[in-house]
Amino acid sequence: ETYRNPWGEMRFGKILEDLDALAGNIAFNHVEGNPLIVTAGVDRIRVRRRPDIGADQHLSGKVTWVGASSMEIRMKISATEDGSDEWLEAYFTFV
Repeated sequence: ETYRNPWGEMRFGKILEDLDALAGNIAFNHVEGNPLIVTAGVDRIRVRRRPDIGADQHLSGKVTWVGASSMEIRMKISATEDGSDEWLEAYFTFV
């Protein structure tokens, strides 16, 4: 119920919150030691269609670029575990 808005559709803010948390975990696991990392920005958010609120959603991500003090992580959501039904893509930048 925390994902359903008053109109019966998925709450986009809750989706971004979950993507940010997963991207943060991916970034944390990519660096050595005990880093302090923060989300600097979210770019190129592409929503291809409205998701089905009754279906399980699969969130995934991977590091796509690493600089001296920042990194970019591509996040996606699909309705299938193999990623063939991707409906959202976003790029998170961490510093």
